[in-house]
Amino acid sequence: MKDIVLAGIQWSGKWTQSALLLNQFKDSLRYFEAGGILRALQSKPNAIGEYVSSIINSWALLPDQFMVKVFDLFLFGMEEGKSILVDGFPRQIAQMHGFVERMNEYKRDFVVIVLDINKEEAVKRLTSRRMCKSCGAILNIHLHACDSCTECGSSDLYQRVDDQDLDAINTRIGLFEKETLPVIQHLEWLGVVKHINGNQPVEDIFEEIKKIIW
Repeated sequence: MKDIVLAGIQWSGKWTQSALLLNQFKDSLRYFEAGGILRALQSKPNAIGEYVSSIINSWALLPDQFMVKVFDLFLFGMEEGKSILVDGFPRQIAQMHGFVERMNEYKRDFVVIVLDINKEEAVKRLTSRRMCKSCGAILNIHLHACDSCTECGSSDLYQRVDDQDLDAINTRIGLFEKETLPVIQHLEWLGVVKHINGNQPVEDIFEEIKKIIW
């Protein structure tokens, strides 16, 4: 199985497809989810945790060198014979160069799968998102009965402040278009990108992904 990078605008379905992939291929797949890794680092009461927390709390982005180094450490610790699933990285051109260099250095065969939805659909999905405080699962009121978490059953659900603010949402989408879209375009030039219509049923998208990675 090839290494997989899931890409796309916010709420294009990356988290949902990641969960399906990890469930089906849990014995052969390792997950690099940039946001989750940063939150884990942020929670540690040490110099690295304090540094990550200070950047995140100021709504800034972690330096490219930092993100590439975190990914490098992840690759260094990979078990032989395992594939990787990457979500939320690389997001900027400098990160992309570091990512490609590391993947080449470790001789890893990867494909970038882009889940395509338009901006209007992204806004609709983002404003409908709910988060579980207990396990971190991401839900959507249009897809789930959101009185409780579909993953752990907790009723402690909330909506992120920046998911309620259309200006904040448009800013995030603007950052994707400015910073991450050029990354995808460059990777297309390298011939490693496959596009999938993200407006299809979840199961149909998953079937398309499986055809690509084998």
